Amino acid sequence: MCIQFYCGFAAIALFHSIKKRYFRAPGPLTYLFFAYFIWHAISLLWTKDVISGLFQLRVYSLFIFIPLTFCCFSLSKSQSETVMTGFFRTISLFLAATLCTWIVWCVNNNCNPAEWIKIQKHIFNSQPSFTIIYAWSNYNHPTYNGIPILIGMAIGFFKANRKFSCDGIHYVETALYSVAALIVILLSQSRICLIGWFIILVLGVLYKLKEKKKVTAISAAATIVLCIACIYLWQERVDDFTKDPIRIQNLTTAKYFIENNPILGSGIEGIREVMDSDETAQLLGFQQANKDLGNPHHQFVGDWMQTGIPGMALSLAIFIALFYIAIKRKDFMLFSTMVLMLLIANIEMPFYLHKGVVQFLLFTGWFTSSYGIAGKEQ
Repeated sequence: MCIQFYCGFAAIALFHSIKKRYFRAPGPLTYLFFAYFIWHAISLLWTKDVISGLFQLRVYSLFIFIPLTFCCFSLSKSQSETVMTGFFRTISLFLAATLCTWIVWCVNNNCNPAEWIKIQKHIFNSQPSFTIIYAWSNYNHPTYNGIPILIGMAIGFFKANRKFSCDGIHYVETALYSVAALIVILLSQSRICLIGWFIILVLGVLYKLKEKKKVTAISAAATIVLCIACIYLWQERVDDFTKDPIRIQNLTTAKYFIENNPILGSGIEGIREVMDSDETAQLLGFQQANKDLGNPHHQFVGDWMQTGIPGMALSLAIFIALFYIAIKRKDFMLFSTMVLMLLIANIEMPFYLHKGVVQFLLFTGWFTSSYGIAGKEQ
């Protein structure tokens, strides 16, 4: 579905570019994306499975096409904020539909709704909770559904004001959205999105207090102290929350492979053979490999494993460049997006999947469309 959406978006952007005779030359950030794609293409030279590598290269080709799409138009500040309001209201409907699905399922199955509001993973009628609540949308991945939900929450804080209007977002709307987002994330039992929700809440509150510097500093310090205290007091629960046996095995496998292939890695898509190897798993003390996962579920480790030190350096450079732009421009939306993406990059390998690349490039392209993606108009 993400590819279909992008194709529609690209077609509209291309039509606009041709009609208005408008195109902006790619900027430095765009060339960084290009370099990331080119290095993965070069790694075909040493991968063991060239056919699978070529197939996987389709995903990385989005690092060419999506940035070029953003060269076909530009958004003014007011236009960007109008799009933000539309996005916020659209995701509000998504949350409402998801909550309605949950309520209807509970009524039809005589299930106590309170049983769902837990952090631990639970199965209902032989199904994970997220497959039930997101069934109406035909896409049920809790993490990749959580990203737009949390970005919508950040938009709510960014645009919150004291007036109800078509193009504005009232504080009440932001509060209701935040509560609905928390409930949906708890229902989907996504631990990383729960952490993301808390981070966006803190960033949003600090953003609204930005004019009161002393209050902001005290609030930030109090939040840090509170988090450290909670981690210390509930260490056992934190360990249960964070230590996933599957991810531990995947990272152990990746570390073993990197130690033996530190410079160039496996080549594009060569990691799948390593991750699916029972022989490697047993060598490392595990019963069998976690088959069909394909990657170590960590962006930077995965890049190092697949395309060596240069590949990891390029993905790190992309994150560093976008954080630099966000901080330099004091861009709350880009900074919030990058914090979320960095969080996801530590438990997933988003650049390895169509949905991850599309979300990353569309959101960062949107929030940098006026200064980060392209150069001067041609």
